[in-house]
Amino acid sequence: MTSPVILGKGLALGLVSTFFPFVSYTLGLRQMEAGKASVLAFAEPMVAAVAGIVVFGEMLRVENVLGILLIFTALVVLNSRNVKR
Repeated sequence: MTSPVILGKGLALGLVSTFFPFVSYTLGLRQMEAGKASVLAFAEPMVAAVAGIVVFGEMLRVENVLGILLIFTALVVLNSRNVKR
């Protein structure tokens, strides 16, 4: 028998980690180009890595740091205004 507390926590976890991010991403697609949105979706692993460092005290290897920097650079370049269009 599943306890109501466990069921409630499972439902909350599903809403917070799946439903709300999906709805937010879908609504965000209305405001920007699909190409930009797909690149911005790559920010998720970067944010997860930083959260792991801050919250859990994880250590990163050089490859991880390089990946985070490359993702961040791609996001900045993609979202910067190009004067010569």
